[in-house]
Amino acid sequence: MARKIIFFILTFLVFSSAWLVSEQKKASTSITKSILYPNLLENFNQVSQIKIRNNEKEITLIKIGKQWMISENDNFLAKPELIRGTLLQIARLKKVEKKSTSDAGHRILGVNDLGEEGIPRQQITFSTSSNKTLASLIIGKKITDTTSERYFARKSGEAQSWVIEGAIDFSAHPIAWVDSRIINIESEMIKSVVIEARGNPTITVTKTNRSKTLFTLQDIPEGLKPKSATLISSFGSLLKDLRFDDVLSSKRLGDAVPIRSTTVQLFENIGIILLDYSLRGKVYTKIKIKNLKSEDTTTNIDYSKYALNNEHQKWIYLLPRYKRRIIERKITSLFQK
Repeated sequence: MARKIIFFILTFLVFSSAWLVSEQKKASTSITKSILYPNLLENFNQVSQIKIRNNEKEITLIKIGKQWMISENDNFLAKPELIRGTLLQIARLKKVEKKSTSDAGHRILGVNDLGEEGIPRQQITFSTSSNKTLASLIIGKKITDTTSERYFARKSGEAQSWVIEGAIDFSAHPIAWVDSRIINIESEMIKSVVIEARGNPTITVTKTNRSKTLFTLQDIPEGLKPKSATLISSFGSLLKDLRFDDVLSSKRLGDAVPIRSTTVQLFENIGIILLDYSLRGKVYTKIKIKNLKSEDTTTNIDYSKYALNNEHQKWIYLLPRYKRRIIERKITSLFQK
């Protein structure tokens, strides 16, 4: 009987010790969590350049005066609140656990240098105006078997990789950093849409008053009729929530001649003209707003009534594909026998 009692006591002590060691390890892990970049917040105001790379693309956000701009997009304005949010995310990242220090291990975790082959990953670098690096981090695989948001990561130039904890939400695509809205004009405001492209018949759709919801196709060949009233009227949605996928300075056009002109006339005799240009293997669009009641180009127009970005004349835009389909529609697709 005494032996059984001693056995149970020893068994209890073994399991108790194991449990205690386990809890101590958990506590140790929790206690040893530390900030990945402890000085980044202190140097917040020194950051004047942010470079973001993925396997395919790279963008550079630069601070000029008090404004943030995208270098690759001819210094188009970025949204400062997004930049502040990203900097705070990186400043709050915590180290959870040490991982591999070998090149082979880095490739498996997705934290090898971006100049090498490897799985999808991102790198973000914060620098000062004198090109001093304040933080540079390669972020690899996301860890999915955890309740918190964790990733494998490695500081650029260091061998040690880590499991890090914290929110990470940034992109190497310029569209993620800007206000991409250009114009937002409802269909009822539009009197006509005229599309002229070199080597193609002109497309003209009109309506007589604002209360009408459907447009009428003009100049239909004899013996044919419009294919669909809904299809014809879709031209009226061209300026509804018009945004861009990419943007460049209009100076890049030089003396280029437009390949297509789309004139949208409003009932208040304002014309919004979209001029298409072929550039770098894509079609970019320049937008002009003019008063159709006067040939005097100096007539003042309240551009803010029509364009959400008052500096629209300085830029050319890569429009979304679903808007381009409206502009590039063939006239033969609009009527039938």
